[in-house]
Amino acid sequence: MPRNHKEELIFGTIMCGLMVLGMSAYNLTIHNAFAIDRVLIGFIPGFIVAFILDNFIVGILAKKITFKLPLNLGKKWQVIITLSFFMVLGMVTLMSVYGLVAQGQLHGDILPKYLRAWGFNFIMALPLQLIIVGPISRYFLQKNSKQLGCKKKLR
Repeated sequence: MPRNHKEELIFGTIMCGLMVLGMSAYNLTIHNAFAIDRVLIGFIPGFIVAFILDNFIVGILAKKITFKLPLNLGKKWQVIITLSFFMVLGMVTLMSVYGLVAQGQLHGDILPKYLRAWGFNFIMALPLQLIIVGPISRYFLQKNSKQLGCKKKLR
């Protein structure tokens, strides 16, 4: 877990980048449109939107909710799983709208399209976050914490 604002920014950037990359590849695959160039073309705008949502809306709300719950803060795994769940819930909710907008799908019966996209995204995003992206991001942060560290601690 990040210990200061610099680490939080770097950790969030890695996490956000890997999630956008993974979810972009997944969404293109389920729509039979996967190609590396399509993943790369969609990465930058998707990353920008996800980074803004993560840092200014979802991350703030997810942390507030997580730290209000009766968790044992001494057990980091409880905080990690709970925070990851709320982050995925919020990001999937908002990025599914982004996906529909980016694909030009805001016509006709939008609610069924959104609910379908939300469901498909959630079932992939949660395990991707918990099993792959979260551990990679935490590993990178742990291995590079001395080079990234600042004196000021969070919380």
